[in-house]
Amino acid sequence: LVYGLRRSVSVVGIFPFVDKEMTTSGPDGSTTIGGGTGIGDATFLVKWRFFRRDRGRGTLRIAVEGGMKTPTGSDDLRAAGGGRLPAALQRGSGSWDPTAGRTLTWAPATERGRGMFTGDVGTTIATEANEFEQGNRFAYDAMAKYRIHPARYPGRDTFLLLEINGRWQGRARS
Repeated sequence: LVYGLRRSVSVVGIFPFVDKEMTTSGPDGSTTIGGGTGIGDATFLVKWRFFRRDRGRGTLRIAVEGGMKTPTGSDDLRAAGGGRLPAALQRGSGSWDPTAGRTLTWAPATERGRGMFTGDVGTTIATEANEFEQGNRFAYDAMAKYRIHPARYPGRDTFLLLEINGRWQGRARS
């Protein structure tokens, strides 16, 4: 969810839906050990677009964002036998993890102004909870957007997106 507070400041809430399950196979068949389905850890961000340059060839914008991943997902799920499920099967981590990133957007000046390109990088510093630290993360994203409606900016936007993204994660520690 994104809400624009001002022209250059937005607040963002990310509420992931998580579905995890672990099944083991043995000579006597497969057994489901457990898992969880529901809301995972929410992330809250503030995004500040601090640079904008309009030129004949288009508009360049640069933004920074910062926030926190919060422990809203359950981190104490139990297996059918009563034992605590491993951290990888929990819906949440139980930790408060700070996150920060940068975004660059280029909107070329074309006759109709419908195309836009965006790239961003970000990092999350993992903290420990429940005697487990997930490992720091670095993520990247590149996106080509095509404005479906309205044909020209400004106005409420609807886009078609083509996106590639990835993530590197450090070692988890228990």
